[in-house]
Amino acid sequence: MDGNLREDRLEDDGASGRWGGTSMKLCVAGLAVAMCLSGAVAIAENAEPASGADAPGASEAKDGIVAPATSTAGDIARKSSSAWDASSSASDATASQAGEHRTAQGWAYYDASLGRDLTSDEMRDRVLQAAQDSVGEGEEQAWAYMKDACDEHGATWCEYGPCASVVWHFFDKAGLGHALCDGMVPAWSYELSDWYLQQGLMSDEPQVGSLIFFNNPGDYGEQLGLSSCHVEIVTSVTDTQVTSIGAAAGGILEHTYTLGDPSIVGFGLPSYLE
Repeated sequence: MDGNLREDRLEDDGASGRWGGTSMKLCVAGLAVAMCLSGAVAIAENAEPASGADAPGASEAKDGIVAPATSTAGDIARKSSSAWDASSSASDATASQAGEHRTAQGWAYYDASLGRDLTSDEMRDRVLQAAQDSVGEGEEQAWAYMKDACDEHGATWCEYGPCASVVWHFFDKAGLGHALCDGMVPAWSYELSDWYLQQGLMSDEPQVGSLIFFNNPGDYGEQLGLSSCHVEIVTSVTDTQVTSIGAAAGGILEHTYTLGDPSIVGFGLPSYLE
């Protein structure tokens, strides 16, 4: 599988370069869906585990994608966004003046060098700069961001790719983790899209700094009724195209998609765009 994706390929076929697309699955066998007594959906992976080495941080290549040794086989419980309710918001008592903190209007970022809170545009630009700085990082580093989300923050491992955790990394690196869904640390894209849908913060129109969500026709997201199976962050918009940065085959890359691509399901609005 060719991991060197070109923008013209992505414009022609929006699913070609995305993790979560049919061609990018890590689980190459079928999926079995079971309803637990609690009503949660479990995803049973019938393929071999993605891990292929014993040493921490070791990895193996599968279908051109580098899968980390920390990947686990077996059932992965689907989390609803309500599972994050208890930990999604930090209290005023734990927020420091320097950096991210809560105000009556929502989350803000105090810049000590400026002696004031950043404007919404400045907050957005910090996140976009973090995304731009990450472009060119390889697949192994992309998976490492999901490992951090799971090991350090309690996210649930996603076998299909680290796209959601890579987006979280952009916000976390910018010091604006709570601008992303009130501090949720995701590993699955639908955890983010569910939250934006429930909060009424999903738009049909792209904006610079918004999150772009995909559900590839016929893929696991559509099969299981998930709200999305892939996410990136929008960096520029024209009348006909949207450019975004996210995880794909080859690592963290910038992609261009055609507006109207049927796999695009919506655009989430982080707090600096509300």
